[in-house]
Amino acid sequence: MTAVDRSVIPCTLLTLLLLAGCGGHRAWQGCAVPAAEPATSSKAAVAWSQGPLASTRVAPGELAGLVVDAESGVPVALAQVIVGQWTPGKPPVLTDSVGRFRMPLPNAGETLRVMRIGYDSYATTVPRGDSGLAAVVALRPTAVVLCHVILTHVERDPGVVVIARDAFTGLAPQAGMTILVRDSTFRDSVAVLPDTTDRIVANAALDRQGVYDVVVRSPGYRDWSGSSATRPTRGCSGEFTPAVFNAWLIPR
Repeated sequence: MTAVDRSVIPCTLLTLLLLAGCGGHRAWQGCAVPAAEPATSSKAAVAWSQGPLASTRVAPGELAGLVVDAESGVPVALAQVIVGQWTPGKPPVLTDSVGRFRMPLPNAGETLRVMRIGYDSYATTVPRGDSGLAAVVALRPTAVVLCHVILTHVERDPGVVVIARDAFTGLAPQAGMTILVRDSTFRDSVAVLPDTTDRIVANAALDRQGVYDVVVRSPGYRDWSGSSATRPTRGCSGEFTPAVFNAWLIPR
C-alpha cells in the first residue's frame, strides 16, 4: 500500500463502504465506524465488527480493509488477517501502522479471520461479489493472560500472600511477623523478616486453592485478621490467583 496522509485515512477508507454509509454510533477521527447487530455467540467482540461489503471503489478481485479498536476507535497495527486456517506456508497479511490491509479477494464462502494479541479474534464468511470488497473490523480488547510454562521443574504457587506494613509509617515491622493461615481442612504457620527493600512478604498454603482466614502477629502490634479466597486463572487450566492480604498493623 502506498503512504497516505494519516489525517485523511478515516474518510478515505470508510468512503469505500458505500452500502453501509458513514454514520455509526462511535466516531473515529471524523468518521464513524458503523455498528452491526449485536452478536449472539459467546464471542461478543464481533458485535461491533462488520463483514466485507461490495464497493465499486475497490479494484475487482481485491479486498481492502481497516481494523480498529472497538472501544477507542484507534487503528490496530500488525493485526493478522488470514483466509481459512493458518498454515506455515501461508503467512498472514498484516495491517499497517494505521490499521489498513489489502489482499487478493478470497473466494465466496471462505472464512476471513482477524487476530491480534490483546484482542478477541474475529471471523466472518466472505460473501459473493462481482467487484472488490471493503471491510471495517472492530476488535474488542481482552486481557492477556500468561500461563506458566513448565521447563525442568514444577513451580509451586502460594495460595496466600501476606504483605504487612506499619499503619502509621508505611514501613515493614522490623521485628518480623508470623502469619497463621487456615481453611476448613488446612493449617499453616509462617514466620518472616523484612527483606533488603524494607518489605515483608509471606507466602503460605503452597499449591492450594480455597477460602482462607489469616491472622498476622508481630511484636509491638495488635493482631490483624482477614479472610479472602483464591481465584482460578481464566484460560490457564489448573492455575489460580492467590488470595492477597495487605495487613496494616496498628502499634499497641
